[in-house]
Amino acid sequence: MTLSHYAERSSAITRHIIESIPGTFYMLDSQGKYVRWNAFQRDVIVGETDEGMATVDAILTFHPDDRAEALEGIQRIMMNGVEHVAEGRVLLHGGPDYLWLLMTGHRVIIDGEPFLIGTGVDITARKKAEEESMRLEQQLVQSQKMEVVGKLAGGIAHDFNNMLAVILGHAEMLSDGLDREDARYSHLEAILDATQRLDNLTRQLLAFARSQVVLPKVLDFDESIDGTLGLLGRLIGEDKELRWQPGAEGAR
Repeated sequence: MTLSHYAERSSAITRHIIESIPGTFYMLDSQGKYVRWNAFQRDVIVGETDEGMATVDAILTFHPDDRAEALEGIQRIMMNGVEHVAEGRVLLHGGPDYLWLLMTGHRVIIDGEPFLIGTGVDITARKKAEEESMRLEQQLVQSQKMEVVGKLAGGIAHDFNNMLAVILGHAEMLSDGLDREDARYSHLEAILDATQRLDNLTRQLLAFARSQVVLPKVLDFDESIDGTLGLLGRLIGEDKELRWQPGAEGAR
């Protein structure tokens, strides 16, 4: 076998090895330009021809939010020659779609010049599963928080109801002994009206806490919603505006 035939065979073997990598392969010069690549990097990631690959800035293939970290990793490999392993998002044909890759990079010196050889394995499915797991965990935590809030609201409502019963009882006893023309009667009416409103509020809290049996009944939507506006306003916070537009009169 002649030297030229050996070189051609060696080059062919190298190409086959590069193309057999289950993911992306690339080789960058000190300026971050592509020197070698496999079909996955060219067709799936970059979306360029072989002629166009040499003009592509490799750092631009990374997700914008990951570019600073990727550039730092590449510079560290080029300067120190230390192998670097990292997870990152790589754009598909410039984005916005991307893949998550587990990437490995290391430096080689050829004719005194440093080059970076990198590989990447698609871990998108795993990352999506992790994100879904995190989302479900956050939902569980939020649900547990709401359960605690419900129990607290239920406890407060029960105690408040007991105090209201005392106030209401004494106010009714006093009103029985007063004439409606008595100036003091209007004050008792105000107390009775306020206690009735507070009673409605505690019922809402108990229903929110699921501590009260909810029986189905015909409701006037406008009246029912209007009676909860005060509670809703306090729940959503002062930084938000609550607007109520009643529907058709008598809607049920």
